[in-house]
Amino acid sequence: MSYAVDVNHLEVSFGDVRAVDGVTLNVNYGEVVALLGPNGAGKTTVVETLLGFRAPNAGTVRLHGLDPLRDHHEVVVRTGALLQRGGVWAPMTPRDVLRLTASYYDAPRDPKELLQLLDLERCATTPWRRLSGGEQQRTLLALALLGRPRALVLDEPTTAVDPEGRAVIRNLIGAERERGCALFITTHEL
Repeated sequence: MSYAVDVNHLEVSFGDVRAVDGVTLNVNYGEVVALLGPNGAGKTTVVETLLGFRAPNAGTVRLHGLDPLRDHHEVVVRTGALLQRGGVWAPMTPRDVLRLTASYYDAPRDPKELLQLLDLERCATTPWRRLSGGEQQRTLLALALLGRPRALVLDEPTTAVDPEGRAVIRNLIGAERERGCALFITTHEL
């Protein structure tokens, strides 16, 4: 059986520090799997390795059956990601960045739909630097959804998000699962 996300005996070290020690997990299409752990537990390292930004010291990672290092372009085309680090050029607005990024895809989701879905309409014309942390996080999630991904890899998707925004994100996760998307989420929230 081919999994959307397949991690086997993953080990990643930084010098003498082993950040990830033998992690194994699988996510099917239409399934949500959350990796729960405190800050510093290695969750982000697993995500970065899964997305091909870091090479494993041992073990294997596959997205859609593909090696994220060797087949990086194919993995990126099929996978939406929300990372802890990164952002948007400060003068850009959610509407601007969604429109620009949509132009990179052959059949993107409608940016207006995503603004509405993620409750970003009221701040759609606000520059990135003036958005709240939760508005920035929901904008990054909208970017992850633009390409109609078959898998979503979300690293701490509710960080800096208020309770209403968390409900919006949880509803979206449920809708993506129903659509058949595989979702791998890291969190320290129960």
